[in-house]
Amino acid sequence: MAALKDPASARVFAGIGLVSALALGGLIWLLYLAVPARPVPAWALALPGWNAGFNGASALIAWIGWMAVRRGNKALHRACMLTALGASAAFLTGYVVYHHYHGDTVFGGQGGWRSLYFFLLITHVTLSAVLLPLLLSAVWLALSGQFEKHRRLSQWVWPMWIYVSVTGVLVYLFLKPYY
Repeated sequence: MAALKDPASARVFAGIGLVSALALGGLIWLLYLAVPARPVPAWALALPGWNAGFNGASALIAWIGWMAVRRGNKALHRACMLTALGASAAFLTGYVVYHHYHGDTVFGGQGGWRSLYFFLLITHVTLSAVLLPLLLSAVWLALSGQFEKHRRLSQWVWPMWIYVSVTGVLVYLFLKPYY
């Protein structure tokens, strides 16, 4: 990859890889090894709803940003994509805080609903792990003026981002009766 020949870009991509690996490792630790903090503050119980809102906002704003660039409005595209990235970061922050206090929420549905829930959950989690370094790389490429590379990568990143954001809302709706 030509971007890796530039030492500054190579350092940025290495940093993105490190941040992504640390984030994934931290989430695995939080979900599977950490003991939830007790007592759970009342405000923390509202976080799943807020997190779903951040996911939904991220999807909507990223969609608007995609439409803007299709219409040639690069300034609106940039503003929307950075705002959508901020909404995704707010989701991740709320997700970590909620799970710090509450731990995991178990889905109690049965039959076809259970199969659908786990399909959505597994694809959501898998793609979100893949998405983080790709999304950060796409942002770096755009901010560093490497627009052709940004465009090529974003053709893969954008649909994943929309899918992860929308399925995040759906996972919340499936789990809502069990919070």
